[in-house]
Parts: sequence; structure tokens; C-alpha cells
Amino acid sequence: MAARNFRLPPPVAYIISVLFEKGFALITIPLMAAHLTPRDYGRLDVAVSLIEFIGLVMSFGMGDTLVRFAATASGTKDQKRCAAELLTGALLIAAVFGLAVQLAVPAIAQALNINVSISALRWALLGATLSALVDMPMVWMRIQGRAGPYALYMGARSLLQVILMWLALTAGWGSDGILIANGTAVLAFTGIVAGGMIAQTGLAFSWRALKQIGNYGVPLVFASLAMFALGSCNRWFLSGNVPDADIGYLGLATKLALAAPMLLQPFALWWNPRRIAALSRPGGIEESTWAFGLGYSVLIISALGVALTGPIFIQFALPKAYAGAIAYLPFVIFLCVLHELNTLCNTGAFAHHKGYRVLQANVVGALTGIAGYALLAPTYGIPGVIAATAVGQSVRLTVALWTGYALAPIPYPVVASTTVFALAAAAVWFAPDPSALGARILWTGLTVTGIAAVMVALRLLRIPQDYMPQPLRRYLNAGVS
Repeated sequence: MAARNFRLPPPVAYIISVLFEKGFALITIPLMAAHLTPRDYGRLDVAVSLIEFIGLVMSFGMGDTLVRFAATASGTKDQKRCAAELLTGALLIAAVFGLAVQLAVPAIAQALNINVSISALRWALLGATLSALVDMPMVWMRIQGRAGPYALYMGARSLLQVILMWLALTAGWGSDGILIANGTAVLAFTGIVAGGMIAQTGLAFSWRALKQIGNYGVPLVFASLAMFALGSCNRWFLSGNVPDADIGYLGLATKLALAAPMLLQPFALWWNPRRIAALSRPGGIEESTWAFGLGYSVLIISALGVALTGPIFIQFALPKAYAGAIAYLPFVIFLCVLHELNTLCNTGAFAHHKGYRVLQANVVGALTGIAGYALLAPTYGIPGVIAATAVGQSVRLTVALWTGYALAPIPYPVVASTTVFALAAAAVWFAPDPSALGARILWTGLTVTGIAAVMVALRLLRIPQDYMPQPLRRYLNAGVS
């Protein structure tokens, strides 16, 4: 009851929720590095890639399906009915396919040469099979505008995961302990949030809901799997071709790079459930253009900050054995930027009644990436799979823009976006060595401030003029570009 009545302004609540999630995720990096060798970290990363794969399958695109059909329903009653039917479908799917996953665990572990306890892997995969029952209640809160409870639940989940992970590692359970801790946290959290949603909406079986899941959600599952193939799947191609320690460096750099879009997440939590409905409103295209400019600007600033400060974190906060991750960090952050750019630009693909447009873009991009992995990983190792991922993400972006243009003819500011990206890349390339701590911090502050000013000057980032300094206001009113 207290969580239900917890009120915060949506922007503040979403910022707090992201700080909880990303902040606690950053805490786990030195925690794991202190108890695991790079070799153990690499082996754990392969197991985590399997858990991520199962989680994507078992999500069945239910969060996006809920947004597509419940958020656009005509009234509160219809929204609750739609939510109840979709939630019931998610429960049935979790029960049937979850059993199949448990039966297949030994064979899968052997095929992928996963060197962790089967029992720990089973427990972690049990949590992964409940993905839809976590995603849907959290999306439901956002649809209802209950940002305060959303932030509260996100904070509680993140705190629980860190506490359980710390207990497992300090007890000496190693990689198995991390899997058990995460699985336990997911199971506990699922019971709380799914139970809360059921109390609000109830449960109702509907063949129509299953059809919606099949037509819209299932294609999104394959689209998500395509994105898995374009990301974490590269571990499967690297295994056996590069040392486990190098995979560990890549895994740590990837985990740290996930903080790159941290500042974008509050905006995405607010905008993504609204972006499809915005297309049908008067001025919706202009609103979408403004949203892209804001989202892209925040993404670049956030990614630049992590690219410049991340090496400091690795050098001073982690054991020296992990210093090899510094070399991969800027390139993995670049991949994160490409991934988030796709999310900023795929509104038109998601606006269709079926999810096949999203699937089309993701599959084409994934096939391109996988071909690159197979061709480059044996010879070039990690640099090869990074290059293949970049090409695949670029192809995915091109196809998404092409397939979604009819429903979302948004005039993206290509020149301004490219200019800002080039400046950010130069700022990372010419940055002082992280060992020169003072110079690196000063460089970070100056370049982030300067590039933000360029964003405003190019009108990529549009700030209400009441909040602008007087000289900048005169500059923009004069029509100088």
C-alpha cells in the first residue's frame, strides 16, 4: 500500500530509478573483480550470455505488447482488461516453457562448455524464465504514470541483488554464488511486482490476447534474439579462439559500458511508452524530432562521460589484473551508442500493428553481425567481433529507418548529429592518459561542457529560451546556424 501511494514527479522518479539500477550495477564491478580472476570472470560471462538468451526468449515481448495494446486502449476499464488478459498469457507461457528449459539445462551446458554448477545454472535460469512477469508489472506502472512506485521497486530490487551477491561472494561461492544470488533476487521480486499487478487488474484468459502475443510479441522475441546475436552471442564465437582472461576483459568493459546510456534511461522510461501515440497527435512529428534531439544529446554526453572516466575507474578501483579492459572500453561504448541510436530511431517500426518490421531490421542486422563473427573471430579475435557488431548495428539502423518511414517520417538532424559524434570521438582519442588524474578530470569537464554548448548552438538540443544565457538567446534568435 505504501508503494502504491508513493508520489514523485515522473522525471525525478525515473532519474532515481536509473541511479539505483546503474549505480548498484557499478558497485558489483569491483565486488566481483575482488573475488574472481579474469579467467573466472570470462567463464561466468559465457554462462550469463545463456541466461540472457533464455530471458529474452521468455520475455515474449510482453512489455512492448502491453504498451502497444493497453496503453492505446480507450479507457481505464479496457486498459485493465487488456492487461489482465496479457498477464494471464504470460503466466501460462512461463509455466510451459519454463519446464522445457529446466529439462534441457544439462544438454545446453555441455554444448556451450559452461563451467559452472548445473544447480546454480538451473536456479539462475528459473529466474530468467520469469522475465515477462517482471517486465509487465514494471511497464504497467509506467503506463499508469506511477513513477514513484516504479522507482521504489527498482531501488529495492537493485539493493537486494547487491546484498545477495555480496553474501555469496564473501562466503566463497564464486561464480556459482553470483548465479544463485541473481536468481533468488529475481524470484523474490517477481512475486512482489506480479502479485501487485494481479491485485489491480486480476487475471482473465483470452484467445485474443494470445493472438496479440503471437502477432506482436513473438516477432519481437525473435527481434530481441537477433539483438542478442548482435551482442552477447559473440562470446560463443570467441570461446576457444581467445583466452578466457581476454573474454573477461571484454565482459568487464561491456558491463562498465552499460553505464554509457545511463542519463538517457530516465528520458526513455518516460518517452518510449508515449512515442507511438504521439505520432497520431497534431504536431506529433515535430514532437518526435524534438525528442530525438534531446535523447541523442543526452546519450552522447553520457557516453562521453563514461568513456573518459571509465579508464580512471578501472585503473584505480579494480585489481591490476583487469587493466586490460581499458583498451576495449571506448569501442564497446561506441557499440552501446549505436544500439541506443537504433532505439531512438525505430519508432515507425514499432508503430505497426504487428512486430515484423522490428524483426526485419533486427534479423538483417544480426545476420550481418553473425557472418562477421564467423569470418573475423578466428583470425582477429575481440577486435574482429567488435568491428562485426558495429557493421551489424549500422545495417540494423538503416533497415529500421527505411521500414518505419511511412508511419514516422521524422526529419532526423543528420548533419548536426554526425558533427557532435565526431567531436565526442575526438575528445576521447586525444584525452590525457588516465594515470594523469588531474589532467584527465579537467579534460572531461571542458570537453563535456564544450560539446553540450555545440549541441545547443546546432539546435540539436533545444532548451526553452527562458533557461538560456542572454548571449546564446540572441545568437539563436538571430537565426545563425
